[in-house]
Amino acid sequence: MCARGSTRWHATAAATTCVRPNGLLIPTPTDRHTKVWGRLTDSEVEWLGVERLAPDGTRKLDTFLDDGFELDWGACPRHVGVGEWLAQEPTGSLKRQPDSPLVFADGAFAVQIRDQTFNCTRVVEMEKEATELDVVILAYVDHGGRTVLFRRYDGNRRIPRDGSSPRGDLLPQADRLVIDGMTFVHSYDYLTADACGVP
Repeated sequence: MCARGSTRWHATAAATTCVRPNGLLIPTPTDRHTKVWGRLTDSEVEWLGVERLAPDGTRKLDTFLDDGFELDWGACPRHVGVGEWLAQEPTGSLKRQPDSPLVFADGAFAVQIRDQTFNCTRVVEMEKEATELDVVILAYVDHGGRTVLFRRYDGNRRIPRDGSSPRGDLLPQADRLVIDGMTFVHSYDYLTADACGVP
């Protein structure tokens, strides 16, 4: 049985009271499965570390010192220019302007999470020469500069590191984006604690 520490569950390994006899964590409904640490410079957001809770109860920590971290996380510009970088085709697919940057803002959106509505700018990140092996990120950022919703779309032919089937096969009902004739499959979302009303 798990004991509560004060009025909310503790999510760090050192403070968690929900531990199996073998020392592994027992995930709780309110446990935060992913934590991200970063820092701001005048021009960039630099990601320093990412901690994830695995299904077996262990935590995995990757940092900027690990091989491959920069490829997955790296840095992104702190200030993103707004422009008409994506145009919607009559079919509903999107066409990117040839001179579009790697990261750009493409419009204002109302994001509703439960009973809260956030007025956000949508920031798009995708490789300039993207293929269906790449990833598209859509981040919805509020007027205070905080990300409310982060959505990841994997290219339809992208094969996960674990060697399983491509996302399109694994997630047949998932939302899809078609950009420049390429299909990207919605893989997962991150919601901030503030957006979910978690203190």
